[in-house]
Amino acid sequence: MITLDEALMCAVAQARPLGDELIEIDAACERVLSERVTARGQSPRAALSAMDGYAVHEADLTTVPVTLPVAEAIFAGASAPPPLARGTCARIFTGAPVPAGADRVVIQEDVRVEDGAAVFDRSPSGGRHIRAAGSDFESGETLLEAGRCLDFRAMVALAAADRDRVRVYRRPRAASPTTGAEL
Repeated sequence: MITLDEALMCAVAQARPLGDELIEIDAACERVLSERVTARGQSPRAALSAMDGYAVHEADLTTVPVTLPVAEAIFAGASAPPPLARGTCARIFTGAPVPAGADRVVIQEDVRVEDGAAVFDRSPSGGRHIRAAGSDFESGETLLEAGRCLDFRAMVALAAADRDRVRVYRRPRAASPTTGAEL
């Protein structure tokens, strides 16, 4: 008779992958990857606002206070907005694409709105609040290695990599016929 630990070591030593299969991502949680996953594109695809606020040309804020007309509102999920004209700003929300030319997002708490225009009473400080295109990962970058168990973090990486299907190892099936005497 052998111990449980010895039996497990024997089983692990004999275990071999059963091949793999391509499955939908929504069925992949807790499965084990059989291939390396690389990004199909960069993320984010374009520069995005990291805060709710106003996209501006920082050069327009060198002398404050200054009032800038709000050219447009840009929401998360919007297509690429037109370039931002100098002397204007755009109301922008977290996750929205930053218009070309804008080099800062001033958080909404630091801006007053009067008659449809944004009033900047002081020069912005702190971060620019813009997530650069490709700042999470670049096209072709390895996101997950083969052999990785697909936990919730790995599932997020799969979704970010634009994967709707993934190749995983097949699950073993086992049967244990009993006669009653071994119990």
